Amino acid sequence: MRQNKKKAVAVVLILALVLSMATGCAKKGAGQTDAAKNTEKTGVASKEASTSEASDASSNEIISTFTGIDGDPIEVKSGVKFPLENPVTLTFWYDPGWNFIGEMETLGEGDVWKWMEEQTNVHIDFIHPASGTGEQSYQLLFASDKMPDILYATPTYEYTYGAQAAVDDGYYCDLTDYVAKYAPNYTKILDTYPVINSNVKTDDGKILSFNQMYMPEHSKACNAGPSIRADLLEKVGMKVEDLVTYDDWHEALTKLKDAGLCEVPLYISKTGSMEYDEFLAGYGTAQDFIVIDGNVKYGPIEDGYGEYIDMLKQWYKEGLIDSDFGLNARDPEEVDVINNKYAAWWSYCSWNGTKKWNASMGVADGFNLIGTRLPVKEAGQIAHYRTPDLINNEYGFHITADCENVDVAVAWFDLWYDANVALVANYGIGDTHVKNADGTYDWSEKITKADDASAARGRYVLPVCPFENYTRISNAWSDAQKESQKNWLDSSDYAYFYPNFVVMTAEENTEYSTIMADITTFVEEETYKMVAGNSSYTFDTFRDHILKMGIEDAVKIKQAAYERYINR
Repeated sequence: MRQNKKKAVAVVLILALVLSMATGCAKKGAGQTDAAKNTEKTGVASKEASTSEASDASSNEIISTFTGIDGDPIEVKSGVKFPLENPVTLTFWYDPGWNFIGEMETLGEGDVWKWMEEQTNVHIDFIHPASGTGEQSYQLLFASDKMPDILYATPTYEYTYGAQAAVDDGYYCDLTDYVAKYAPNYTKILDTYPVINSNVKTDDGKILSFNQMYMPEHSKACNAGPSIRADLLEKVGMKVEDLVTYDDWHEALTKLKDAGLCEVPLYISKTGSMEYDEFLAGYGTAQDFIVIDGNVKYGPIEDGYGEYIDMLKQWYKEGLIDSDFGLNARDPEEVDVINNKYAAWWSYCSWNGTKKWNASMGVADGFNLIGTRLPVKEAGQIAHYRTPDLINNEYGFHITADCENVDVAVAWFDLWYDANVALVANYGIGDTHVKNADGTYDWSEKITKADDASAARGRYVLPVCPFENYTRISNAWSDAQKESQKNWLDSSDYAYFYPNFVVMTAEENTEYSTIMADITTFVEEETYKMVAGNSSYTFDTFRDHILKMGIEDAVKIKQAAYERYINR
């Protein structure tokens, strides 16, 4: 079935050359959609047609009138005229995290999605995977007879061989020409901000998805890292600001355990570190690929990794970390937090203070989780690996080759990048926001004081905005949360972080995946065993074994891909 799609891609490309217009994707079956039928169906000329509306779209000068955030008429630049003359339904596979769904059946019941349908005459039929099944559900889409029109992809949910391979294999549309024709707002952002332009395009300049990004003047700085129970720390005569070096941490964790304030002071995951290796970063490495002065390295074979393991060995013997941390997920279980099993763990800024852990959760009075500095070997140093600051995410919204209204889908999605539409997406309509004296907006207490803040976001605003103003979140932070972020930012940067937007070719991806499948498992398992004292490897023989497994070939692949990214 998918081989037919590949043939269809070739047919469409040949026809596109004849018509001097690339379509960028193919659907099942032979032939092209009849232009008149498509226009009758959607009120928009098909991509094969050459109509006045299509001509207007190519000049990106179509103005649609919407109802804005304050209820007044606003002008919105769009690739086609909205609302459409006749309704169109687009299917949208989207794993939003069920905490945002709340009591709704789908996100489509949310206020902003309803508003968008009223403005455009485009109905979104959401497909949400069952909780915890997102990755499996996403991969099963590629074995289905017909894919949804739009897919929300993340670094976890993506075609096995990458987005370009998904285009080549007939699953995704190449959106490059569609964006130029039907997406004036997205195009303007790419033209204005070179970094975003570089990040969202492939090495050869193609656009394969709409990227989730942040307004550059309101982008997302580091929002997660190591955190500690400040209330417990104070009981042993220490403060969060005392935690600078690994020795400081050792002192604090030891005092907390000796005082009986917790069972296991420090929670680390099965990797032996934290989500972005923040606890390992002070040793100048990570459990992943890193970049130092333009040179790609594999963190677990760096000397600093061996030093870190030696430190953890001692902490393991002293009971400062879990004896079975090799089974740990990223986050501790809620019951363990409530029962004071742990004093420190990795946390999002939005969970710190008492925002998540409050009396309603059953935690002790005075509970106060605060982000700490990233530990280093000596005072005055900073760590070079952490949660990165983001101007845009890896998350992408793909339009599939099964979509029968690609032009409408592209023009519709582009609307979210219009400044006025983005205001509604970020702050909602009606009493979900307040307007400040300077003309900016903040969430109202309808969201910030909601019993279930996540569910409130899902109902009243877009929890994940294609074009997000991150201050909508950070402005709602408590002093404890702001202190947490400041501690992370003051003690670290992400200079060694391998960029998220590097793209390997399909051939590189295949070779790389073959090499790394065994290496990743070996590193994770042996890291735990070495710390626990159950490994037959020393760090030197551990490193030698990884070299024999072909890590240098993987480094070469990552280096080549990195250099292409730098030269975009």
